[in-house]
Amino acid sequence: MNRLHILSTMLLCLTIPCHTWANTTRILRIELSYSGSAVSYNLYKDGVRVCSNMNTDESQIDCPVEIDPTPMTFIITAVDQNGTESPQSAPYILVPPELPTASFTSTIISKTEPALVSFDASDSVDFDGMIIRYDWDFGDGSTGAGKFIDHPYPTPGTYTTRLTVIDDDSHSAEMTSLLTIAPAPVAISQSLTTRENCTLRGILTAENSPEETTLTFTLETTPQHGIIKEFDTRTGGFAYTPHPDFNGADHFTFTASNETMNSSQATVSVTVTPANNAPTTVTDFGKVNTRRSIVIPVATNDSDLDGDLLTVVSVTPPSSGKAQIINNSICYTAPNTAGLVIFWYQISDDKGKISLGTVEVAVSN
Repeated sequence: MNRLHILSTMLLCLTIPCHTWANTTRILRIELSYSGSAVSYNLYKDGVRVCSNMNTDESQIDCPVEIDPTPMTFIITAVDQNGTESPQSAPYILVPPELPTASFTSTIISKTEPALVSFDASDSVDFDGMIIRYDWDFGDGSTGAGKFIDHPYPTPGTYTTRLTVIDDDSHSAEMTSLLTIAPAPVAISQSLTTRENCTLRGILTAENSPEETTLTFTLETTPQHGIIKEFDTRTGGFAYTPHPDFNGADHFTFTASNETMNSSQATVSVTVTPANNAPTTVTDFGKVNTRRSIVIPVATNDSDLDGDLLTVVSVTPPSSGKAQIINNSICYTAPNTAGLVIFWYQISDDKGKISLGTVEVAVSN
């Protein structure tokens, strides 16, 4: 009986490159010679027949095979016209190459338009060699190369960024990631008014798109004539208190930021309207002989913070002697006995704010 024998076998990967072997179908080329007469061949992968009924007229035959990510053992047999299968060929072990892994991170390093994004591919690895190329597709029509690279995005939107790494065996791997550049918020300037020595409470505002993106507020400059308290970076709430007795114009600036972008500065202008301060009085002193009169210009040493005109409007009767208002002064007539006489007067500004002043007169014989 003419028994079949497989004399030589060689299995080759035909599809180049091989970086997508695992879990895909590839063509294995079988080059063989045999003794006897064969009508078909059987190809086994890890003991399981994966291909049969091949054309025996050719000494080089292609067979599609599902490739595993782990080493695989192939053998081949021939079948004669009686259905007798030959002994197995010598095994051929196919080891898929160790592929590189692509990995990168992205960080927005400039949050003002155009947004500048830094890409870092240092987490990419190749365990059986080294990565020699890092190719980038930034998703906006621009490309670049390098393990580390910065790229500007002048237009808000969502971009698909792709990194392709290639190792020293020409194997490659890819990673893609979505990058969203949100439109910068618009901080809104406002004008507010408060009264002198009064605290003003307000809320900073900004337009944001998309609206669901969280805003954060930041004070860029502080007021020159007041202080900001109770500032809430999430809501923009604040309390402005002018410095004591200040009135006039003041301002401070702020920005708003969402998850990716910062706004331009906006200004909060504050007008502090003057309050009507009461006049400030200074004690007046005088000396006079008994039964004599003295005119005391009590208004001359009194003052008003607002610069208002002051008027003496009343005087309390002294314990001895007499006092009366004459031409915005007080005329005091002493009694016939000596001693210290104290009395009070009221002085008013032209807005009706009144203060109480003191007069002390020494009466001598």
